[in-house]
Amino acid sequence: MIDYLSAFGMADVFFVETDFFFARFATRAHMLLAANTLVNLEVYRNETDYSARGSLMWVLDRTKTRFGARLLRSWVGRPLVDKQYASRSSLCVLGCTDFFWKGFAGSNRRCTGNS
Repeated sequence: MIDYLSAFGMADVFFVETDFFFARFATRAHMLLAANTLVNLEVYRNETDYSARGSLMWVLDRTKTRFGARLLRSWVGRPLVDKQYASRSSLCVLGCTDFFWKGFAGSNRRCTGNS
């Protein structure tokens, strides 16, 4: 089998170190979703009339600026893998919204974890 694959330059397929191969996936901070997965889950647009109305982005998008919409789009398209990192990030987002409603002191305590 190795002789056959070496003719195509693929003989080293069997010699891939499994730690290296799986370590790259395990250390990623974001989940990589395939394009057809995003389409089937109707993340950016619906499958009925291909508009944003009825999609996940339509439900979540309450941003005021285009920059905020782009940032939200990248967050939704690449969800976080680590549960602790995701909860900490959501607390920081909550802290940022508190900044606009209550002032800087409330947002600073929440982002640093000093409740």
